[in-house]
Parts: sequence; structure tokens; C-alpha cells
Amino acid sequence: TKRRKAKKRKVNINVRAAFIHVLGDLVQSLGVVVGSLIIKFKPEWKLADPICTFVFAILVLITTINILKDALGVLMEGTPEDVEKEQITNDLANLSGVSGVHSLHIWSLTMDRNVISVHLSVEEDQCGRYSEILRNAKTIITNHAEFHRITIQLEPPSSDSNFCPKTPKQQSACSSSKLVSYQNSEEQSK
Repeated sequence: TKRRKAKKRKVNINVRAAFIHVLGDLVQSLGVVVGSLIIKFKPEWKLADPICTFVFAILVLITTINILKDALGVLMEGTPEDVEKEQITNDLANLSGVSGVHSLHIWSLTMDRNVISVHLSVEEDQCGRYSEILRNAKTIITNHAEFHRITIQLEPPSSDSNFCPKTPKQQSACSSSKLVSYQNSEEQSK
């Protein structure tokens, strides 16, 4: 599936950087050997050494660009490329009992640990279904990608809405003044 393919591509960035470093050393060594062989057989071509060094340095630089891009994505807490934010938004908006989706944030803590946080506005007549809506929203999110932490907050469609019944049992499950949230992380589930 898509999730397995994304997992396979996410090799530890430190291992990737070490591999590129070793490969770069090998390429630079080859550059030195090629340059020295050219100079040995054609002593008048002394310019071959800096040219070979420059060409091989450019090759090494090109190979490190992806690692730099991935590292900057994590440092800037960017949205992971393998997560379809628009599709998650659409699927949550189409969830039964949900009238709106806002404040959807997806970011990377590390190359293999993604986090999602979202607020879902619940339709006025769905107060008693908060647990079911939370469960369904979590299922939708986990079907799209693997997340280290999921935070879902359910809220009335407007801040001045007072649609929830006020019986003691229902008030604890749903209240216009108390939002219902779900949080999960890999550490909590182990």
C-alpha cells in the first residue's frame, strides 16, 4: 500500500547522509586519480586537476541537495510530502456529523514521525455522537498515513451555540463551554 511504500522510502536521514558522505569521498578520490593520470601522461594539462576536482565536487553537491531538503523540511516543521492534506480535509469534512474542518496542521517531528492536529465542528443535532465522531475521524486519519501523534478537537459549529442537552451524563460528553478532544501517540499505545 501507499503507507508501506512511504515507510520504505524513509530511511534514517543520518544513515543517508553518512552514505552520501562516503560516496562523496569515493567520487572525490576518483577525481584525484583521474586528474593525476591525466597530468602524468600529459604534463602540459595541469589544469585537469582543478577541473576534475570542481566537476566531482558539483556531483557531490547535487547528491546532497535531497538530504538538505529533507532536513530543512523537518527543521521548519513542514508538511510531509507523502501525506495528502487536501484529501484528509475532504474526507473529514464528509464525515457524518461534521459540519466543518479547520485548523488542520500536519508536520514532521523527524523523518518518520508525523503529527496531525485538527478541529472539527460538529452539527448541532450530533451532540450525543462525539465518541463515534472521534473514532471515525481517527480511522480516516490513520487510513491516510501513519502518525506518531493525533489530536482531534470536536467543537460546536459556533462559539455562542448552546445546542447540547444539559443532563449530567450528556453534559460531561458534550458542552458548549467544554470542547472534546482525542489525543493519541505511539508512546501511549505501547
